[in-house]
Amino acid sequence: MIPIDRLPRVYGREDFRGLVTGETLNVISRRHFEIGYDYTQGSFYIMDLGSKNGTYLNGEDIRGKGRVSLKNGDTISVAGVLNLRFATGPGSSPPSLF
Repeated sequence: MIPIDRLPRVYGREDFRGLVTGETLNVISRRHFEIGYDYTQGSFYIMDLGSKNGTYLNGEDIRGKGRVSLKNGDTISVAGVLNLRFATGPGSSPPSLF
């Protein structure tokens, strides 16, 4: 589990060290994607940060699409080498990536 400890939060290669190794880690960009909260819409979002190998939300490449709505249970694929699930907890529990 990777808690989302602040919003917006940028994720990149170093955040996933230990989850993927060696050459696989190198396909993840240093600054790969951002997760944040849009207070005007009242929802979480994800945004690819110009990564070389892409960020996929539920199988869809979101490169160049700006902020894309992110919902509980959505699957985030980082460069096609690491799949994570976005989870929001009840009440004041912080969101997490599994």
